[in-house]
Amino acid sequence: MCGRPESKCKNGLQMHHITYERLGHENALTDLVSLCPACHVKIHKYYGRRRTA
Repeated sequence: MCGRPESKCKNGLQMHHITYERLGHENALTDLVSLCPACHVKIHKYYGRRRTA
């Protein structure tokens, strides 16, 4: 979301599930997106979801 390269992320990038319908059997190209930790928190706050990992 922010365009920050992984090298600038203190704890690296995190994977975010776009949908939880296939949890455990995700298609990496359509069900997951990499985000910096700050953007991952922001997107969960926006959608009102809790992160489990």
